[in-house]
Amino acid sequence: IALTLTVTSSAGTQVAALTLPTCTATAPLVINSSVPTSNPNEAGRLGRNNIPSTCAGKACPGDLAGGAPRNYDAQTIANAAPTSRCITITATTSGCNGTGAQITPAAYSPTFNPANLCTNYIGDGGGSPTPGPVTFTVNLPAGQPLVVVMQAANGTSTFTGCGSYTLSITGFVDNSDGGRPVATASGGGAICLGGSVGLTGSGGTSCVWTPATGLNNANSCTPIASPTVTTGYSVVVTNASGCVSDPSSTVTVTVNPLPATPVITAPATVGAGSPNRIASVPAHAGSTYTWGITNGTITGGSGTNQITFTAGTAGTPLTLSVTETVSSGCTSAAGTATVTVLPAGSAV
Repeated sequence: IALTLTVTSSAGTQVAALTLPTCTATAPLVINSSVPTSNPNEAGRLGRNNIPSTCAGKACPGDLAGGAPRNYDAQTIANAAPTSRCITITATTSGCNGTGAQITPAAYSPTFNPANLCTNYIGDGGGSPTPGPVTFTVNLPAGQPLVVVMQAANGTSTFTGCGSYTLSITGFVDNSDGGRPVATASGGGAICLGGSVGLTGSGGTSCVWTPATGLNNANSCTPIASPTVTTGYSVVVTNASGCVSDPSSTVTVTVNPLPATPVITAPATVGAGSPNRIASVPAHAGSTYTWGITNGTITGGSGTNQITFTAGTAGTPLTLSVTETVSSGCTSAAGTATVTVLPAGSAV
């Protein structure tokens, strides 16, 4: 983009010429997908007349199948460029060469109507890539999205599915957002204080997350988030052409507090082998409790705030431990208590 910068001050006026790079795609937009037999259906398919469309235009070949249903896969590419663009589309396939697996590329804008294959038609490849390439060009109107549709050549009763196709698309420009990457942030969710969860940024080849607080690497597209308070994160991506997205919508990492360490109430001393001893912690609605014991046996109440236990042998301390897990799934640190085990028959 050629610009002229005029600076006026008390010292006079100075004019300088400068240029800024556009984000015309130096590398193609590449899309990999497939057309399984579970995909939606369109009414018929376009005729393959072996004439690839050009940006000068091509008449819609029309439905060759009399409306008989065909599976299809549609890819929509955003475009906010202020002028029309000549877009080049190249389609290749892998494992789709058999008669029952062939697909045909076509382009539409601004939308694709599977009930009428000529509505919003702007071009097609004229044939099926087996494996290709099949290349064609279309004139994409200013500010309108491009929809590339891969249409099954065979009807749903004989189409065996196309396992993999690749679209390589060039011609987008980013003078005013046209062809800019669109950042998407995913992941996040609820964690317990001290825990972590993964985030994923997509839509470009590099990522920068905001805020960086709590992330192991704010410049990674797959950082690990370990915030200490609930935090919303957004990502900005840059594509291979150097075009930078707007910030994505926010994904939130919700930090739930850990419950307090439970305090065990238990007898200070017990006799060796004495049964039906009781240990407890305060009860909280919705909580579960995990108990442990050494030199003894828990005989009842596991999972609750109160247990009964039988003491072990004299001379070895009996140790109790318990953690509390609250409804959020967060677990406390372990509370412990030590009980002295006296010889059997001791007055305790």
